[in-house]
Amino acid sequence: MPSASVRDVFGDAWPGMVRFSAVFLAAAVVYYIIFVLSGITSETVLYFGYAEAMVSGQMPYSGFDAEYPPMGMALILIPRLFSFNELSYQIAFGVMMFLFLLAGAYFVHGICSEFSPRPARCVDLYLLFCLILIDFVLDRYDAAPMVMALGGLYFLLKGRDGVGWVLIALGTMAKLYPAILAPILMIWMIRRGRTGDAAKGLGICMAVCMVCMLPFLIAEPSTAFSFMGYHAERGLQVESVAAGFIMVLSELGLTDITFMFEYGSDNIYGHLPEIAADLMIPLLAVALIIIYAVFYAILGKKEGECHGTVITACFAVTLAFMVLNKVLSSQYLVWIIPYAVMLWAMLPASGGKRTSWAFILAVGLTQLNMVVNYALRTGSDFSAVGIMVIFLRNIVLLWFAWKLIERGIGSLRGDPPEPCRT
Repeated sequence: MPSASVRDVFGDAWPGMVRFSAVFLAAAVVYYIIFVLSGITSETVLYFGYAEAMVSGQMPYSGFDAEYPPMGMALILIPRLFSFNELSYQIAFGVMMFLFLLAGAYFVHGICSEFSPRPARCVDLYLLFCLILIDFVLDRYDAAPMVMALGGLYFLLKGRDGVGWVLIALGTMAKLYPAILAPILMIWMIRRGRTGDAAKGLGICMAVCMVCMLPFLIAEPSTAFSFMGYHAERGLQVESVAAGFIMVLSELGLTDITFMFEYGSDNIYGHLPEIAADLMIPLLAVALIIIYAVFYAILGKKEGECHGTVITACFAVTLAFMVLNKVLSSQYLVWIIPYAVMLWAMLPASGGKRTSWAFILAVGLTQLNMVVNYALRTGSDFSAVGIMVIFLRNIVLLWFAWKLIERGIGSLRGDPPEPCRT
């Protein structure tokens, strides 16, 4: 048993964290046994290759090509320091991801305690979502930036701004998308008369990002940002929302597309996919500006700290980044695990249940996509069944987006806030 001092550090979150650890670790053991017996190639094999290059003295970007930001490369390196081959690396990597997820359980409990009298149930829901996405949280590193972003939100809502901004910046240097949370948090501070704190936060983020980039800028300035160029050059990935619609049109004979694997993903090419790929970044930029503007207006109509509104806005920009992007890899659903849990805590019982079931449906379709389109697919083309699985999964994500739009419109009209779960 841990000492009383350890339990005191985590407070009321401790029992939920213990339960999370017991169940998740048991599931992880089963997962690894199945993985080894099945002979499936782990995604961490790619990571292991990068880590091997780094321990041999090569610098990412200048010494070898890499598509992940600096903090992502650091996360890839760490398990190699505790392993000696691909399997031991995969397990060490999984242990690291488990520790991140455990920290996430603490943050979920802390945030949900403001909205629910039973935050431990929120941790259990978080556990459920992690379990049904276990292959993505253990075999990819997306859980780490998700928890960094969640931790940044937790500390900022609790008034510990310095730690919160550092985590937002580190998450950005791991996966880029947490950067879009910064304007939401700055607008919240400015609207609450804390313009100086918002400016300090921006300064902290810029400083942390510069420190992360400095070694690579010193090594070879011309390649330091090559990971950004890599993603800018990618085509329209098959799982993206735009690709889902275009593939359905192709099945109906209304357009011609070609499937091709490059840049680490299956993409579609053709006249319509090229137009869509070119439009994604401008559309995303416009959507983010609209969300920021609406959030600014909503805060002007409300009093108090409005933590629930801040959380909803953070979910909105994260979801916008997913559905209006030319890449929507299956593991991206890991990013919205905490938001699905926090909405469950914030909404009335009926709304919370709909949110949970919708997320489970999206995850279920994502897992079905992995089976139909990757495990069972032969050749480069996707089947009609596989295309419909992707299309339906994206419809569920668009449903989330529509519900967030409804909440935003309601707040602008001055609708009364929804009651907390009791």
